[in-house]
Amino acid sequence: MTSDLDTLQGRHLDALERDYAQILARHSLDGVLIHSGRPRAHFGDDQEASFAAYGHFVHWTGQAQLAHSWLLVRPGQAPRLYLHAPEDFWHLPAALPDEAWVARFEVERGRFEAPPVLPAGRFRGRRRRRCRHGRGPGGAGQPSRPGGGAG
Repeated sequence: MTSDLDTLQGRHLDALERDYAQILARHSLDGVLIHSGRPRAHFGDDQEASFAAYGHFVHWTGQAQLAHSWLLVRPGQAPRLYLHAPEDFWHLPAALPDEAWVARFEVERGRFEAPPVLPAGRFRGRRRRRCRHGRGPGGAGQPSRPGGGAG
């Protein structure tokens, strides 16, 4: 069964790499940086709300629980995963599954609350939009997420 899953994951990544390369070439871009997102803190508390990573990030990694992580996709190169895994008392280090797809990525572990420094070139960022006061991407009163709700 694992062999079948490895094959399917490989085909999925092949298709993503092909499609992203075509789209990036069409827009004269050298790559795209995709943010996993971050959990929001509850007001006046040190606890955070439940979290699920940004859909484009999950599409590549399958990892919905990875907050503060980044994925750099460049045609002709292995995707580079900046895995937010701070080594300190307060954080349980993020871990990746023991699956074949991980070997197709360059993984850099560290603290990545801010975007990583990009190599020279033309890049496009994909980051969750943060909206204030209930104003979504469409302006005042528009939801910032499909299905409603303020960002």
